[in-house]
Amino acid sequence: MRCSNGSAAERAAPRGGRARLGGALLALALAAPVQALDGDALLEYFRNDTHRLRPADNSARLAKVVARVTGLPLGPPVAIVELPREEARGRLDAPRIDDPEAARVAEGESRLLRHFGLLGDGESYGDWFQRVGSRGTQGLYLPDAGHILLVSGIGSRAQTRVLLHELVHAAQDRSTSLVALQRDHAATLDQTLALSALVEGQAELAPVLIQVDRARSQLEGQDPVALLSARYEELLGGLDDGLGTLDALVGFPYSFGPYLVINRLGEKGTAGFAGMLRDPPATTEQVLHGEKLARREAALPVRLSARADALARALGADSRYGTSAGEYFIRTLLAPLAPEQRAAAAAGWGGDRLLLVGRKGRGDLLVWDTRWDSPADAEEFRQGYLAWAKERLGVAAGERVAPFDFVAPGLLLHAAGDRVLIVEGEGAEEERTRRAVAGVL
Repeated sequence: MRCSNGSAAERAAPRGGRARLGGALLALALAAPVQALDGDALLEYFRNDTHRLRPADNSARLAKVVARVTGLPLGPPVAIVELPREEARGRLDAPRIDDPEAARVAEGESRLLRHFGLLGDGESYGDWFQRVGSRGTQGLYLPDAGHILLVSGIGSRAQTRVLLHELVHAAQDRSTSLVALQRDHAATLDQTLALSALVEGQAELAPVLIQVDRARSQLEGQDPVALLSARYEELLGGLDDGLGTLDALVGFPYSFGPYLVINRLGEKGTAGFAGMLRDPPATTEQVLHGEKLARREAALPVRLSARADALARALGADSRYGTSAGEYFIRTLLAPLAPEQRAAAAAGWGGDRLLLVGRKGRGDLLVWDTRWDSPADAEEFRQGYLAWAKERLGVAAGERVAPFDFVAPGLLLHAAGDRVLIVEGEGAEEERTRRAVAGVL
């Protein structure tokens, strides 16, 4: 989804040419019943001479089968704009910030990522994306223009894969405006990642569904959706290696999105891809846990949401940024912990709200209010977070200063029932900060 800002929504941008799991999923799910499918099968599906087709002709052929497997009619042909790689690079790499509010959000997100060490000192998300995030990008669908931007001169296989991916985005946009989806369902970092998982998951899964459609007669009565869902769970087990990096957050929609779409296809009453777009997931928790998606488990209300303005004033803020991080962000953040401890610390997420306060002459102060499914889940997070924070902040021990359970230089923590509230940053332990934060307990 190419959006009008360089914030978290920019990370939802449909991009062709990045490392994806679709091929591995297909091989894992169908290796036994279908021996003939491999990386070249998709090209064979469109018969011979694909490499001789102009992109517009190739797109026209691909559009028909995309419409069949997704149920999203494309209507008039989608325009293809080819640019040489160097000329296209600026369009593919540069996050676009078109209004002051979008610029404020983008800067707030960059500050948050720097605070947690996911960006370097002084680095913005835009800087990182141009340096790292867009490597290998070969195409992009632009909702505002309604066309696909394609790097010219790429090989036939790459062209077909990129066009397939971006044609799904074009079909999504014509069915349900991608810009409107972002506006209505991507108010926080967590919501943006969840929506991106649906949008990118559909585009990632489409080539797999095309090959499944072709091989259906060889599946010997097996339900391909159930088969893919079961096998994909095995594949997701190997995705922890990249946690703790910005790559993991950017890659979340591409890695976990297809699994979300498979689960939705398995739901009774789901009206295909179009129905999913009308009812997107609200949290990354719903993306990660099929049972919570099935019952549409909503995030729990968090007290800080209603008191953020008053707290920012009490803390002497000259700038502020607020969002909800969500389960996957926490899972990524706590990557240095042992896998079992990390999973336990993140899995019981119920809701959260982050407030990042800027103060003249001082570093940012982070206030993070979290809710958990149970007091036991809250305690798992408290223990996991403290183990991670002590190492990151160089804190050996803290003391109890009521109403806070843990007070140390640069760190406050309060835990009660299903709630854990954290304050991080310069002066977090000071009496003025404690008094101000006590007002939201």
